[in-house]
Amino acid sequence: MILVALPIIVPLFAAGLSLLAIRSLVLQRIVSVAATVAALASSIALLIEVEADGIVSHDAGAWPPPFGITLVADLAASMFLVVSLAVIVLVQIFAIGQRADSAQPRIAHPVYLVLSAGVSMSFLTGDLFNLFVAFEVMLISSYV
Repeated sequence: MILVALPIIVPLFAAGLSLLAIRSLVLQRIVSVAATVAALASSIALLIEVEADGIVSHDAGAWPPPFGITLVADLAASMFLVVSLAVIVLVQIFAIGQRADSAQPRIAHPVYLVLSAGVSMSFLTGDLFNLFVAFEVMLISSYV
């Protein structure tokens, strides 16, 4: 089901859009908040689906599990995902409210969106290799 991939795809797509809007901090903020709220909404929908139907999995690109990326959502992963994305949204709104426009680089919103995609991927990955990739995505974006 594609719902498993939305908490990862939405922030990554929005990070690209936010990079295109690098000259407008207001547009970056709108794109960033909208994407994280959309990722939170999709994770809530995923939690509801997992609670109703059980474990949900998706093979990205229809590749078999040893060769492709398998995303798996069980009840614990879905709950952790909802909590982490709720914290991401709250921290993002708090950071915007600080009005530190001169201190905040224009790359902050795209990097924050990549960080949220890495967090989502770490909870939804189905194997250890892709968990390592998700950790690397989180670490690289947190270093920036």
